[in-house]
Amino acid sequence: MKTVPVAKLATMTSLTALSLLLAACGGGGDVNSTPTPTPAPTPTPTPTPTAKNDDLIGPLVSENFTNDAILGKISVSTKTGSATHSAGKTALTIAYNAANQSYTLTDGSVSQAFRQADIDPAQSNAAVTTYKLTAKSTTDFLTLSKTGSGAGQTRYVGAGFWQRVTEGKSSVDGRFDAFAYGVKTAAADMPRTGAASYDVKLLGVSASNINIHTLAGSGRLDADFATGAIHANVPFSMTESETGLTGYGSILIANAMMKSGTNGFAGILGTTTNYETGTSTFQGSFYGPGAAEVGATFSSAYADEATVGVVLGGRNDYPLNQHGSILNPENATFFRVRGQSVSLSLDGNGKLVSTGQASGLFAKYAAWGSGGLFYRSSGQILAPLQRRDVEATYDETTAFLGMGQEAAVVAGLQYDRTGPSTILDAYVYGDETASSAVPRTGTGHYNARIGGAVLETGQQLQTLDGTGRLAANLGTGTLSGSGDYQLSLFSPASMIVPAGSVYSGTDNGTWTTSATISSTTNAIAGTFSLDGTKDYTGNLDARFYGAAGDQIGGTFLLSSTTGGKANGYLIGSTDPAISPPTGLANITGTTLLHEDRREVAYRVNINNDYSDNFAGATTTDYAVELSSGSPVGAIRVTRNSGSGTYAAMQSSDVDSATSNAERTVYRSGAVSSGGFSSYTAVDRYIFDGKGGRIALTYSGFAKYVLAGGVTQSGAGNYNMGYIAYGQATPKGLMPTTGTASYTGVAHGSAVIYNNDIRIDMYDVSGTSSLSANFGTGKISGQLALSGTNLANGRDLSFGTTSFAGTIGDVTADAQRVGGFSATRGGGLEGTLNGMFFGPNANEVGGNFNFEYFSPSVGGGTVRGAFVAAGR
Repeated sequence: MKTVPVAKLATMTSLTALSLLLAACGGGGDVNSTPTPTPAPTPTPTPTPTAKNDDLIGPLVSENFTNDAILGKISVSTKTGSATHSAGKTALTIAYNAANQSYTLTDGSVSQAFRQADIDPAQSNAAVTTYKLTAKSTTDFLTLSKTGSGAGQTRYVGAGFWQRVTEGKSSVDGRFDAFAYGVKTAAADMPRTGAASYDVKLLGVSASNINIHTLAGSGRLDADFATGAIHANVPFSMTESETGLTGYGSILIANAMMKSGTNGFAGILGTTTNYETGTSTFQGSFYGPGAAEVGATFSSAYADEATVGVVLGGRNDYPLNQHGSILNPENATFFRVRGQSVSLSLDGNGKLVSTGQASGLFAKYAAWGSGGLFYRSSGQILAPLQRRDVEATYDETTAFLGMGQEAAVVAGLQYDRTGPSTILDAYVYGDETASSAVPRTGTGHYNARIGGAVLETGQQLQTLDGTGRLAANLGTGTLSGSGDYQLSLFSPASMIVPAGSVYSGTDNGTWTTSATISSTTNAIAGTFSLDGTKDYTGNLDARFYGAAGDQIGGTFLLSSTTGGKANGYLIGSTDPAISPPTGLANITGTTLLHEDRREVAYRVNINNDYSDNFAGATTTDYAVELSSGSPVGAIRVTRNSGSGTYAAMQSSDVDSATSNAERTVYRSGAVSSGGFSSYTAVDRYIFDGKGGRIALTYSGFAKYVLAGGVTQSGAGNYNMGYIAYGQATPKGLMPTTGTASYTGVAHGSAVIYNNDIRIDMYDVSGTSSLSANFGTGKISGQLALSGTNLANGRDLSFGTTSFAGTIGDVTADAQRVGGFSATRGGGLEGTLNGMFFGPNANEVGGNFNFEYFSPSVGGGTVRGAFVAAGR
C-alpha cells in the first residue's frame, strides 16, 4: 500500500504545468479538476516538412522545431517515501503535423503524440493550451504557451512543458521536460555589435523531496552582442502545488556566453538570494528576425531537489550600456575586457611549481550597486571579491590583488582559484576610443601606473607596482614609456590574503615599453620590459580610452630566462603638465617653471680675523614663474622660506642703459627689506664666449641681488642669487640613444681667503660646455671661469674645471624630469647638477659648486649657475 507522500506525488503532479503557467500568465480555469482518462492514441507519422514557419502565430506548417530543452526527474519509493532527483540538458524532438494539428515529442526512448482531441479545456485558457493523455499507469501532460503580437506576448518563441508520471510497483516516477522552441534567428541575421535588453517571464517546476512547487516570475535578460555576454535577473515566487499557497521564492541570476557564429548561448545559474547554484545549466537561443526575442531553459540539481524551467521574452527599451561611471554605472553595462592570463601550479606553501596558458577574461557586466561579473572566454563566470582584508580563515576563491582607475578605463589584477589551477588575470576595460576618434597627428603625454604580479619558480607571489610616463607620437604611430617599479611580498605569502597582511619590498627597478599605434584602429601593440635584479620581457596589448584617446590601458605578459612570469596592467591619462615644451616665448599667462638655482649668501666682517670672517653660505628654495607680456622673460621668484614673495619686474623697471640683446636688466627704485634691488635676466640669446650668439628657446638664466646689496666695508651682507630655469624635458621624452653637445655661459660668485688673511669676493662669469651620451647614460662638462674682485676690480682666472657623471631623472615640482649629476675630478671637491630642457633635451641648465686653491692667491669656493644650448 502506498504511503501518503507517494499518493501526494501521484495526484498533484498532474496540476504542475497548469498551475505553473496560470501563475505566470494570470490565467483562470479550475485547477482542481481532473479530466476523465482517455486511451493513449497511436502516434501519427509526421510528414517531412516542405517549408519553415515564419512565426508561431499560425496557421503553422509541418516542422520539426528547433529547441532548447531541460529534463528533470523525480522518483519516489512506494515503500519508504524517499525521493531521488536529477536535472540537466536533454535532446528533445518536437514535430508538428499540420495535417492533423498534432505534436509528437520524443526524448530518448520516450515518445508521445498529442492531438487536438487530447486538449483539456479545463486546464486551457487564453494563455496556455494543455493536452492530457492517460494510458494504464502513465499520465502525460503537454502544456504550450500561446503566442501572439499583443503586449507581453512572444511571436517567435514559445514555452512548453511535457510531464509524465508513471506509477510503478516500487516507485512513482516523474519526468519534466521544459523547453523553449520556435523560429530561431538565422546565424547570418544575428547582431554582432551593440546590445539588447529583454523583458522575460520565468516558468518552472521544483521538486524538493516529495514536495512539488511551481515557479513564476518576471524580470530582465541583458545581452551584449559585441562580447557575447548574457546576464539575467528574474525574481520569482513559488506556489505549493498541493495547497496552492504562494510565497516569495528567490531571484534567478543566470549568466551565459554566446556561441561563436551561432544564435545560441550556454552558461550557468549564478549566486542568488536564498537559492544556491548547485549543479546548474542555463542554455538558450535568440528567436525571430534580428534576435527580436529570446528563449532559454535552466536547471539545478541536488541530492534532494531538482528544478527545471523556461525563460522567454521580447526586446524592451532599457538604456543598456549607457552610463556615466564605469565602476558603478547607473544603467547596466557590458564592457569588453582586454586581458592576458596565466595559469599557475603552486605547492602547499604558495610557491610556484610551473606555469601554463589560461583563457583570458572576455567581458565585464556591471550595474549600479553591484560588484559586477567577469566572463571568461572559456564560458566560466566569476564574481570576484573586491577586498583584500578578509578573515584569515576565509578561503577566498577569487579576489583582486590590485586595481587602477582613470575616468574612462579600469585596470586590475585578480587571482582565481575556482578551478584545478590558480589563474592570474591582468585586465583592462572601459569606454574604448572609437577608431575614427583616435587622433592621427600631434603628440600625447601620459602619466602612467603599472601593477601586477611576479612569480619565479620556487618562490612566492610578489606584487608589482610602479609609476612613469608615456609619450605617443600620433603622427608616426609610435608609443614609448618608462618608469620605476617595486616588488613586494605578501606576508604570509599564500594565495589567501589575510587581514593585516604586511608587505615587504623585495626588489625594484625600471620598466620600459615601445609600441606601435595602429593606423586604422585604437589598438596599441609592442614590447614591455622590467629591468631589475631579474629581467622580464614580453608583449604589451593596449588600447586608447576616452572620447579622444586621452587615456591608455593595456596588459602585459612577460617571462624571465628562468621560466618566471610577470603579468600585469598599464594605465595612463594625459597630463598637460608633461606635454612637450613649446618654448618660453609661447607661454601665455603665468607658468611655473622648473629651475635649478644657486643662491650665495655670505655675511662677512672684514675687520675680524680669519676664523670669524666667513659665516658660511646658505641656500633657499625658490619657485620660478615666467609671465607673458613685455618684455618676454619677466619672471617672478617665490621664496619658499624667508620673507615671502617678490613681485615680478615689469617693463617699467627695465634699465635701458645696461640692457642689450643678450640680457634685460631690471632695477627697482623702491626696495623693501628682503626685496630685489636689481635683477638681470638672459633674454632669448646668450654669448658663446667667442662673440657669437646662441639662441635659447626653452631655458633662461637670471642673476639677482637682494636688498642690502653688496657691502665691502665693515660688517655687511653679500646676497646674490643665480637661477637656471626653463621647460624641463619630461622623463618619458628623454632620449635613450645618441649623443649631444651643449655650449653656453655660467655666472656666479666666489669667496677667496687670500694669503693676507682677508676675504675677497668675486663676481664670476665664463663659458660652460657639456657632452651627453644618452645610450650609455654618461655626461661630462667643463666650466671656464674668471672673476672680478668686488673691492679692487682686479681679475682672477679660475681656469677650466672638469666634471663627469651620469644622466638620470630628478623630481622637480613633483614631476619626474630628465636630469644629471656630476662631480669634479682631482683632489678638490666639486659638483655640477642640472636638468635638460625642451622636448628632446635641447638645452641644459643647472648649478655648480667647487673648491678653488692657488698658492699665490689662496683658496675658497665658487658657486653659481649655468645654461647652454645644443643638439
